[in-house]
This record gives sequence, structure tokens and C-alpha cells, in this order.
Amino acid sequence: MSIAKVIKISNITILLSIFMLSAIIYQSVSSIYEYVEKENLNYKSIMLAGELRHSSRELTENFRLYIMTGNDEYNKAYWNIAKERSGIIPRSHDKAVSPGEKTELSTVIEKIIPHEYFYMVKRALMLSDDLIHFENDAMNIIKKHDRTEQDVLKAKELAYSPYYILKTHEIMSIIAQFYTEINNKSKKSVGDLKNVI
Repeated sequence: MSIAKVIKISNITILLSIFMLSAIIYQSVSSIYEYVEKENLNYKSIMLAGELRHSSRELTENFRLYIMTGNDEYNKAYWNIAKERSGIIPRSHDKAVSPGEKTELSTVIEKIIPHEYFYMVKRALMLSDDLIHFENDAMNIIKKHDRTEQDVLKAKELAYSPYYILKTHEIMSIIAQFYTEINNKSKKSVGDLKNVI
């Protein structure tokens, strides 16, 4: 075999090796980029679910404190949370998603939460929003100027009723399930990435 043929075969082998190595590197980089994008979305989703959980707890806490004490500071704190969630006032600047924007929490959730988990978080938000109507009715009893001791007792019973307790637990349970599922998805993504790299 002539030196020219050996050099030609060697050059082709080198070029094929470079091409294959480039393809492997491209695939690895694409997989890493895709993984980072998914994890960023998962992180924002977890932060939004955490925001929903935290605001639901704060609503419950301020609602009950207002019912028990009649202190208007708790009433104001309650409605500030409700107004921020509904986009009436801007989102606080410590939010991980859309800080400072006047936008509903439901709109932010629709934009960020992955489709396969959206129904869970949306369900928890709907339950929490439904409780706002329930809580408002109980708080209106306390706000009445001609309220009686019986009215105050009724409001307190509502604040600790089996229905209310069940609904608040249901919200937290749905969010906990969401956390479990999204964490399982992240673990699977890490496993898939290791197989590619």
C-alpha cells in the first residue's frame, strides 16, 4: 500500500473520529442544557407552590387571629395577602417569580408550572380561593356593629369547624403531593442525564 493511500485512510479516520467526537459533545451539551432548563422550570414551580402554601397558611392564621381578637391589623394583613394573590396590588419584591408585577398568582402559575402538574397546583389554588369566601363570611360576622356574643361564638366555630380544617389540610396535602412528584421527576432527569454523559 502506498504512503498516499495510508495518509488518505488516516485522514479519513481522523475526520470521522473528530465528527463522532463532535456529535457526542454536542449531544452531551444539549442534554445538559435541556436538563438545566427543566431544573430551572422545576425550581420556579416549587417556589410558586411554596408561595401558594405560605400565603394559604398566612390567610388562615390572620383570619383566625382576627376572629379571636377582633384586631383590625389581622384583617388588614389578611386582605393584603388576598389582594396580592389576585393582582390588585403588586407582588412583593421577594417573590422568585414576577416580583413587583401586578399579576394574579393564577396567571403566574399558568405560565410556569409544567403541564403535567398544573392541575394539582391549580386545584390547591382554587380550594384556597374558595376558602377566602368562607373566611370573608366569618369575618363579616365580627365586623358587624350590632354583633352579639352569639355571633362571635358562631364566627369562632366557623374558624375551627371540621369543614374548614378539612379544606386547609386538603390544600397542604395537594401541594405536598406536587412536591413529591416534581422531586421524583428531577431524580429521574438526573438519572437520564448520567446515562447520556
